[in-house]
Amino acid sequence: MPAFLISILAIILIYTLIRGSMTSRYPLRRNNAQVSVIEMLNKTVPNGSIAFAWALSDFHKNKELEKVPGNELHELLKQANLDSLYGKTPKNDWLAENKPNVIFCLMESMGQNMLTYDHLPETDLLGSLRKHFQKDFVFRRFISEDIHTIQSFSALFFISPIPNLSTSMLSHEKLPDTPFENYKKAGYKTIFVTPGTKTWEKMGDYLKVQGIDEIYDQTDLMDRYKLTDVSEWGVPDEYAFRFANEWLEKKSEQPLFIVILSVTNHPPFAVPDGYKPLPVKPTPALKARGDFGAQGETIVMQTYQYATNALGNFIDRVISSKEGDKTIIAATGDHKMQRMKEFLLREQFNEYAVPFYLHIPETVKDNVRFKYDPRRIGSHKDIMPTLYHFSLSDKEYLAVGGRNIMATVDDQTRAFGYNVELWADEKCVYSMRNLQACFEFDPDDPYMTLETHKKVKSGHEQKMEAYRKLLQWQIRARVKGVY
Repeated sequence: MPAFLISILAIILIYTLIRGSMTSRYPLRRNNAQVSVIEMLNKTVPNGSIAFAWALSDFHKNKELEKVPGNELHELLKQANLDSLYGKTPKNDWLAENKPNVIFCLMESMGQNMLTYDHLPETDLLGSLRKHFQKDFVFRRFISEDIHTIQSFSALFFISPIPNLSTSMLSHEKLPDTPFENYKKAGYKTIFVTPGTKTWEKMGDYLKVQGIDEIYDQTDLMDRYKLTDVSEWGVPDEYAFRFANEWLEKKSEQPLFIVILSVTNHPPFAVPDGYKPLPVKPTPALKARGDFGAQGETIVMQTYQYATNALGNFIDRVISSKEGDKTIIAATGDHKMQRMKEFLLREQFNEYAVPFYLHIPETVKDNVRFKYDPRRIGSHKDIMPTLYHFSLSDKEYLAVGGRNIMATVDDQTRAFGYNVELWADEKCVYSMRNLQACFEFDPDDPYMTLETHKKVKSGHEQKMEAYRKLLQWQIRARVKGVY
């Protein structure tokens, strides 16, 4: 065999070994370095060259934040039509004595853009979650904060528009005013569970710095349930839910705040072994909109269904358990369903919409004042304030425009939805790339807009710009301070 041919084959072989696969879209990544529940072993997985490459990548992504002028806050709040960065829950003696468990499930790609195609009997995209959507509280005029998981995760749990705090030079600094800190100070045990890996965005290390009590990922689940198969993104979601349920069933002196980050409904889509899909039938409209390649619409819809069904089964178990009457469950999508093309202008709100599901046990509902109006507009910024009002008494919290979406009287100054690409209020949808155009909601469909737009009212463009600046101001003030 000629030497040059041997050289080419050697290069291909080395490339394949380095990449980990020739067929998968996803090569070996930092996530794959998490191979054991023993941290010391994980540290030895990457070789020197790859460890240096990761460090260099982190360095280039680093955002060196600076202090912000304190006198800017008043003017930004005024322009954004907000009275404060903070909110406060009412004094509630019952909640002070009976703190409920709080579980928040952030579901991979649980977007309304796919859920639109849920239509019984031919297509079931909700599975066992359907009955809970029918009997509990669901907001569908609701949008995610961003279009990527880490950005939405950072916005929800760190109240940060900057997604790479966990991989920056600030990753060793504790961030004040986070939901984890609020619940920890209130006496809760804080737990993070994902069927993916905690090396994702170095989140395991960062959550430790933030003081989270317990952190579990795919290696813990594989060890506990004797699993051997793992996808590009982790083990199936059902095991994270099972693990969280077992935590609830343990005798605990503290109430629990559990965050679950799912991973299954992610490209490359695959239905986990052993799952028997319910009926799905791709429509011509979905086929025209989907960009699913060789996997096809059926596998993608079944993977979406698997994730929602796993969530529904988890809710079933929690509600029927001994902790059911004192456990709040919230769930939302981290962003829209991936690999679906924008189609019609009138679907621009639905494109970024994610359902916000909320289960409140009767014991809590009997002792907290609320009003459910599914027509209210909201976004990720409103989830934690809502959970605080059902679980914490007399608690001040960082809101940055968020409000209790279940308040008896809605706070109109904060009754809007914010996504990096979109802004929505009760009447209009605005593209963050064209702040001068207002697309009114269709009177006949609360999730669609009219195709023609009106000019934005005077002062509204300034409000949207000021809010975006306010998000940046507050994170810099929290990590670097003011001058």
